[in-house]
Amino acid sequence: MNLKQSLRCLFNIVFLSLTLLWPALAADNFNIIRNTDIRLLDNRFRIDPGVKEATFLLYRRDNAPAAVIVRPDGSKIHAWDVPSGVAWVETANMDIVTLSNPEPGPWQAIAKNDGTNRIRILSDVELAVAPFPRFLFQNERLKIEAVLSDSGSPVVLETMLPSAFMRLSLFSALEITDDNQGVEEIVIGEYLDDGKNYDAYAQDGIFTAHAVMDVLPGRFDFVVSTQNEVFSRAYRQAVFVYPSPVTITLEPPAAFGEKAKFSFVINDDELNPEGLYFAGKVFNNVGWEETFEIYPDEQRTSFDIPSLDKDGRYRVSVSLFGQTMSGREIVIDLKEHAFKILPPPPPPPEPKPQVAVVEPEPEPSVWPWIVGGLLIVLLLAGAIFGFIWWRKRKAYREALRQAQEQEQDDQNAKVLSENAPNMENMQPLKIPGSE
Repeated sequence: MNLKQSLRCLFNIVFLSLTLLWPALAADNFNIIRNTDIRLLDNRFRIDPGVKEATFLLYRRDNAPAAVIVRPDGSKIHAWDVPSGVAWVETANMDIVTLSNPEPGPWQAIAKNDGTNRIRILSDVELAVAPFPRFLFQNERLKIEAVLSDSGSPVVLETMLPSAFMRLSLFSALEITDDNQGVEEIVIGEYLDDGKNYDAYAQDGIFTAHAVMDVLPGRFDFVVSTQNEVFSRAYRQAVFVYPSPVTITLEPPAAFGEKAKFSFVINDDELNPEGLYFAGKVFNNVGWEETFEIYPDEQRTSFDIPSLDKDGRYRVSVSLFGQTMSGREIVIDLKEHAFKILPPPPPPPEPKPQVAVVEPEPEPSVWPWIVGGLLIVLLLAGAIFGFIWWRKRKAYREALRQAQEQEQDDQNAKVLSENAPNMENMQPLKIPGSE
């Protein structure tokens, strides 16, 4: 026997030991607990009119005071003052209170509750659950069928209990001793008798559902209950959830256009490899999907899933169909896997042919004409200004020359006047022969 088989055998021995010893650890008188007892998570319970007898099973710690029962009208029932129609049995660690023909309505127990308190009812309306396995695998799909009957006949819910539904729950089977802890309820699902999904006929009193054991391995109380606003019935069974006998891995495509690879490892100590197959689908969030089936053998432990020709995000869901080594048919819904396909890289640009580029002649610009016109205007303005300056310069020179000539003439005349003889002192000139 190899190491893996030895560990598996040890695990089975421990679980079987807990199965045998658990009821004795749960209470002093282990035979008082029945599968049809209903847990009192909040110490409250509504009794419907069809209940003939109800029994409260209230656990308490050592030397703790007895519980108190509160009727729907608010009046209380004490252990030391028991009225007619009530039977009270008090032990060291629990109170057993039985009510005959209890008043319909909400009842309450004032008692310490660590998740072990229960109520047992006797009524013509009963809940019967089809047998289901005690040893399950993680993520195994379990078919549950429950029937409500009244005096042995199925209840027609449409006329009697139109709002009733079936709840599937798991409770940890470990006893809670810490005052700050309680029993956690894991709700697997709630189902209506509406003829949808796995339910065959609507309102026929038969609830059918497929529950997936999506929990960690361990020991649990599996509770099947049906209830509405004024009605509640339950069935409880201890179950063991083992680790999944198969593990899968998904390798996404390495590049665009390649296929994703699906690999698996099967525990052949738990599953019969003959007739084993996988069924699954690949889908995305826009409505596209494609199904596939895989039939493994000893030589192949990995397969390619359908190729995908579009980029985006995808998910793969796979279910295993087969038999255990004991011959029990099982279906295991394995965890979904997600992957992403990136778009293909863009193709390289194609070389462009060399084409002679003929540059168009530039359009004639108006700037040369503007610049030329400005130059002409400047030249004309300069010429006019120069001509005017030249005329003024010429006139100035002419005036200056005339002034100089006038000044010279005046100086010459002055000199002449100074050098000329005095005419008054001059004797007249006598000309001979003139006398």
